[in-house]
Amino acid sequence: MLDLPRADNHDLRLVALLDAELNERRNSIFAHYAKWRDDPYGFIVDGLLGFAWSKQREICESVRANRRTAVQSCHDVGKDWIAAQLVAWGLSCNDPGTALAVTIAPTAHQVRGILWREINRTHATGGLPGRLNQTEWLHGNELVGFGRSPADTDPTAIQGIHAPKVLVALDE
Repeated sequence: MLDLPRADNHDLRLVALLDAELNERRNSIFAHYAKWRDDPYGFIVDGLLGFAWSKQREICESVRANRRTAVQSCHDVGKDWIAAQLVAWGLSCNDPGTALAVTIAPTAHQVRGILWREINRTHATGGLPGRLNQTEWLHGNELVGFGRSPADTDPTAIQGIHAPKVLVALDE
């Protein structure tokens, strides 16, 4: 039998202090972005040092003020870019575990090759919290954002999604 030393109160206090420090550091990343929690345009312009043209700013204001926002426009005007910025805003400016982003597009290629490509670029250039793969954003081991291409015939494809704040981006 292995004889392990017993932890004394000093050891337990040290573990508690280290755990508190780890949580503080993890949350401090989010604290930096918290000032833009209610300001997606400010997050893009000041937090990411980006530029959004007037219609993209209107989209930001609508997402901030309304439960639903629909954007109708022609091709290649920056809808995917602004959608990626808004996903980054939603997942970076809210406390861990309070926000979830879901992106949906008709095909897996559109999910991975268009919208999540932009999300990955935004994450990398902004030095945002968490880690990404081709279609998922994780904070620690928690999945906080994902992209899917549900079948047209599957009405349950995105049921059961729960979080205090859910951002859903539907792509063409």
